[in-house]
Amino acid sequence: MPSFKTVQVHTKSKDFRAATKIIDISEVPTPAPGNVVVKNHFLGVNATDINITAGAYTGALPPPFGCGLEAAGIVFSIGEGVTDVKVGDAVAYQKFGAFSEYVEVPSANLIKTPELSPAVLTMTVGGISASIALEQVGEMKTNETVFVSAAAGGTGQYVVQLAKLAGN
Repeated sequence: MPSFKTVQVHTKSKDFRAATKIIDISEVPTPAPGNVVVKNHFLGVNATDINITAGAYTGALPPPFGCGLEAAGIVFSIGEGVTDVKVGDAVAYQKFGAFSEYVEVPSANLIKTPELSPAVLTMTVGGISASIALEQVGEMKTNETVFVSAAAGGTGQYVVQLAKLAGN
C-alpha cells in the first residue's frame, strides 16, 4: 500500500497556516465493513475550514485532528458489505478530515457522480445546506414566494435553483 499525505490541525488558531501541518502517513487504511477508501482528487475550501482550525466545531477535542470538510475522488478500496459503489467509481462526500490524499468514508455518506469533476464539490456543503434550509427549515411548498437574502454565494445560488425547480 502506498504512503500518503494529510493535513492535520496541530494547534487551534484562526490562522490556517499556523494551525495546520502536512503529515506523512505510512499506509493507506484498509476500510472497515460498510466503509470505502476514497483517493481524493479535488478538495473544497470553505469558511467552515477556518472555524474548524479555530476550534469552533471541535469543542474540547484536542489536536491533532484532521481538517477539511468536502472532497471528490475515486473509490480506491471497498470494505465488507459495500454494494452501492465499486472500485473506480467517482464520488463526492462530506467528512471532517477530507484534506487528505486518501480518506476512509462510510459508503452511506457518498454521493455517486457521473464523472470526476471539481464542479460536484458545490453539491456537498452548499447544495445540502440549501436543501435543508428550504425543505426542513422553511418547509417550502410549490407556488410560494421564496426570499433569498444572499443569492450571490454558492448556497444562495442553490437556494434559488432549488426553489425554481420546486415551482416557485
